[in-house]
Amino acid sequence: MGVKRIVVSTIAVLLLLVGIVVVGMRLRGVERSSGGALRALPVDAAVVVRVRGGESFTSEWLKSQAIQSLFEHVPFLPAIDLFAQRQLSMAKGLGRSASECFFSVYTPDGMPSQWLSAFEVDDAIDRADALREFLFGRGATILSERTYEGVEVRSARVRVGERETVYYYCVSEGIGLVATYGPLLESAIRTLRSDYTLADNPQFKALLATNGASRGVVVFMQPSRLFDALSGGLAATWRWAFKRLAQWTPWLTLEVQVEKNAAVATGLSYFNDSIQSGALAMQGADPMRMVAPSVLPSQCDFFLRWADARAGESLGVLPCAVKNVAVGFTEPGRREGLQLLRGIGSGEIVLAHLAFPELPDRHRWVVVVSSQSPSLAVQKLVSSICPSNEPLRRGIDRTQSLDVYKTLRPDFFRVVLSPLFGDSVASYFMAADGAVVFASSQETLERVAISGLRGQTLRNDLTFGNLSDRLKGESNFSLYVAPGLRGESVVHLFASRPRDTMAWGWFSRLRGGVLQLTAGRDIVFYNIAALLGDSAESADAGAGAAWETRLDAPVARRPLLVESHVAKGKEILAQDTIGNLYLLNGLGRILWKRSLGEQILGEPQQVDLYRNGKLQYAFATPTAIWVVDRNGNDVEGFPLRMPHRVTAPLGVYDYDGTRDYRFMVCL
Repeated sequence: MGVKRIVVSTIAVLLLLVGIVVVGMRLRGVERSSGGALRALPVDAAVVVRVRGGESFTSEWLKSQAIQSLFEHVPFLPAIDLFAQRQLSMAKGLGRSASECFFSVYTPDGMPSQWLSAFEVDDAIDRADALREFLFGRGATILSERTYEGVEVRSARVRVGERETVYYYCVSEGIGLVATYGPLLESAIRTLRSDYTLADNPQFKALLATNGASRGVVVFMQPSRLFDALSGGLAATWRWAFKRLAQWTPWLTLEVQVEKNAAVATGLSYFNDSIQSGALAMQGADPMRMVAPSVLPSQCDFFLRWADARAGESLGVLPCAVKNVAVGFTEPGRREGLQLLRGIGSGEIVLAHLAFPELPDRHRWVVVVSSQSPSLAVQKLVSSICPSNEPLRRGIDRTQSLDVYKTLRPDFFRVVLSPLFGDSVASYFMAADGAVVFASSQETLERVAISGLRGQTLRNDLTFGNLSDRLKGESNFSLYVAPGLRGESVVHLFASRPRDTMAWGWFSRLRGGVLQLTAGRDIVFYNIAALLGDSAESADAGAGAAWETRLDAPVARRPLLVESHVAKGKEILAQDTIGNLYLLNGLGRILWKRSLGEQILGEPQQVDLYRNGKLQYAFATPTAIWVVDRNGNDVEGFPLRMPHRVTAPLGVYDYDGTRDYRFMVCL
């Protein structure tokens, strides 16, 4: 049961993203600002989605069977898509861009989640009846007509697709409001007239400012409201983890991008002032690249990873990260164990679950500790916690054998780090590729070794590869989950009765997902990717090679499509593994190449520093902030060398949409 706690507290964000992604696909919104619509949202929203842009994603919805099946039980999504289409049609008819639209979710006590949509309307839509005609046409059956605080409020039954839903709607102060719950609509009317709205909340306002220039779907989540609702479907022992994470931050924000059956989100949150001491779980740590996927079998369907590149200099972040979960845990031997762990590891610890159906579940857990010298690490472990220097040799094929060591401390990780690791996961260990692997049985280690010999590792897994391409290579904390790999193999870890819980129906249809956290002094940066569908290839279905271009070395990550103010179309920005940056035209011809000498963190972003429509590429590397023009030349004043190592991608913020950019880096 101990392993489960941290699993649920972190997976909540991943599950939430998948639901919000589809909501975001229903809507796109605007060029012009619409602070008025935001003023209508009651402050107790669990989720707020802000949409901008112009086009509806109806075509993506129709051709993405995976997304349709994933959320077939969510009745309001077709209605949201309908609203987006009608709003876009109105804007085109008036010869202007559609207004910004906000979609928010609320969790009334003892009721299913309800939603509210708020958006600016044209002067011609000044009454509830006009709003009904605009949204529903004549396909709505009016159920009630009344006045609430001087505002005409209507309800109507509307058929969208095969479903009938009752909507409550009105127009107040130039804002169109539509809700699935009457009291929620009334609350929005009162909020419009109040002196304190969501736009006045300092934490929400700060996050909103960071996304001022974003043209994509931006999601804001209030964990204290959201996680209480999500935890309702869990056993009581899990709710503690949800509430603990809900205290971490008042609001967090994610910018979502959808690629057919895949979704990627990046975002940030600020620590609550009241728990700044808890922020030490990641503060001061350096992110590092993952070693474990090269050791873990492709049958790995879940792992949690803690990492600190400076762990060799001190005890590092790893003990802090789990100590916060086990406050007051002071069994004898803990300090000595921490020193041993520091001596054998290079900063990465992974707790993983392997979907080996032939093994009992208690033997499916492994712990991977990365090490610069696994053989030396084995010697230290043997002299410290093993009854004998002689290994238990096991044959794994006709020509090779495996050296497995039995320990005197099967509860080593439980005592040294936290009860989350269970009582027996350190019963046996072996040296592996850049790591030491612990497990509760010799058979488990044997299966891990055989998978490595056959090249059947997680790093070579298609699902994990597709997810990794969409994330940055380094982080302090990572969570990987692939519930589609073995059905309920993972689901049963999270819920006592998964088949009776709707949320786990969503989860079991998720092909794979990764959550990464990288911390600064008072900020946590999030990177999330999710694959939906029956196969990992669905994310790239229909792709074909139009041309090939030879670079000096393999590409380091997925190439980036960028806008060209010269060609008036798309060009490709790519970096290879030896640090060269390339710009290619739409036919694959290399326009220029230059050496950076190091890898870019995250994805470059396009900016218009001179405000003349000519775009530049802004990005960060571990040592500098760069801005490069379309010809590959440095913009004056760049690169800007940093006094300390940069640990996260460059944040680019344009608060008022005036192209007065602010750059943020995490040192």
